[in-house]
Amino acid sequence: MKNRMFLCVCLLMAFVILGSANAQEVLVVRDSAGVLGAATLKDARALVSLVEESTDITLAVETRHFLGGAEVSAYAQRLLEETSDPSNTMLLLMVIGEEDYALAAGSGAAKLLNPAARETLLSTQFRSPFLARDYDRALSAFLSRTADQLAAATGKSIDQEGLFGQVKAPTPAPTSAPQSTGPYKRVSIFDFNSILGEQLKPTSIPQTQPENQREDKGLSLGSIVLIGIVLSMFFGKKNSGRGGCGCGPLGWIAGVFGASKIFGWRR
Repeated sequence: MKNRMFLCVCLLMAFVILGSANAQEVLVVRDSAGVLGAATLKDARALVSLVEESTDITLAVETRHFLGGAEVSAYAQRLLEETSDPSNTMLLLMVIGEEDYALAAGSGAAKLLNPAARETLLSTQFRSPFLARDYDRALSAFLSRTADQLAAATGKSIDQEGLFGQVKAPTPAPTSAPQSTGPYKRVSIFDFNSILGEQLKPTSIPQTQPENQREDKGLSLGSIVLIGIVLSMFFGKKNSGRGGCGCGPLGWIAGVFGASKIFGWRR
């Protein structure tokens, strides 16, 4: 009789322990509003377990359609007090029908993430996708980034590979230094000219062509002397009576020389 009673008591205690564990598991990530996908719920519960094992902080999630007029922050705080370890728990409440949310943190969790850090997490990771009704992305981004910050605050490491579609970036292969092909070859200036000769030819033509063209323009000294002699033959001393100026060849040459300088005819 005593053995049977003892067995019944043991079974009853086992059921109580299992029931408490299941209740705690449901409470940690509970989608009462039914807005989260099965994959998101699975990965969220897996990440919550990893965070709790590494940092002793529990991340709890609760979704509701409406709160019946209750204030969202006060309601989140009440849910936090109902957890098994309120001091080391951080609870996110998502109110779908009212498009509102709140984050409550116990004293132990608040020491790791202060109010400013928690508000930054909500504003940068959660708010935009939540208001866009992308609840899976809002929750996954918030939990993933919160886990990173909790790990950094406690000096722990949390491997999130495979959770919420995250893939670990491959490690880049080490780059090897270029192999030497032998002793350096000494190159003289003539070698550079022979190597670059073909490249310099096109640029040398435009540079010399204008100079040649400029050389064709203007009067040379010989042309000035010739013009002066011709002018003196027609308008020199011999023709002074017929309207000539009476100047000799040197005078005409000097005149042409001066005129070419004034008018820019000279080279």
